[in-house]
Parts: sequence; C-alpha cells; structure tokens
Amino acid sequence: MQNLYTPAAILLLLLSAGPALAQTSADEAAVWSAVEQQWRAEKRGDNSWIEDMLSGDFVGWPKESPAPRNKTSTRLWYEFDSRQTELVEFELYPMSIVVHGNLAVVHYLYLAVVHY
Repeated sequence: MQNLYTPAAILLLLLSAGPALAQTSADEAAVWSAVEQQWRAEKRGDNSWIEDMLSGDFVGWPKESPAPRNKTSTRLWYEFDSRQTELVEFELYPMSIVVHGNLAVVHYLYLAVVHY
C-alpha cells in the first residue's frame, strides 16, 4: 500500500447558491462537505461524483500529472486507476476555502492509503 493522489488538491466547485449573498462560514461548510462527499464516493468506488460534482470547465492538477487536467482527463484517469487500485482510507486537511458568489476555491492536503 502507498499514498496515491485522487482528483485534485485544488478543487473548484460551482455551487448552486442562486444570487450572490454575503458569504458566511455556512457557505464554507457546505463547500467542505462537498469535498468530503467526493472522497467518500471514491472510497465506495462510486464514479458518479465526476459527472455530479465537477463542472464542465473543471481544471485540477494532481501531483502525478505533468499538467492540469480537465473533466474528461480526470474521468479517464480515475476510471483507469479505479480498475487498478482501491482507496482503503483517507484523511483530509482543509487549508483554505474562499467563496465568491457561486464559485469556491478549496485548498487542502490529504493522506490516502491505496491498495494495489
């Protein structure tokens, strides 16, 4: 077993929050909940998070990739990796969440145990 990266250490989420309101810690909590949902889905082997949670213009840069990946590339490599490996456990460490209207930028660290 060894550590392995999953989707993106920097995750851009488009929130369906409607009109832009003054952002609160409740907004940040909702965004963080979405990050946790994505990781739990991956641990269950549920690939639907890619379609459900990533916007069409998603860009993420995993540590094993030489350049940022779009949604299509993320789907391709996640599907390949999920046939080869199993996410056994993970721990997330939120670093920063910035919410502007319906856009959030999340920076976090993680520790993941993967079985090959």
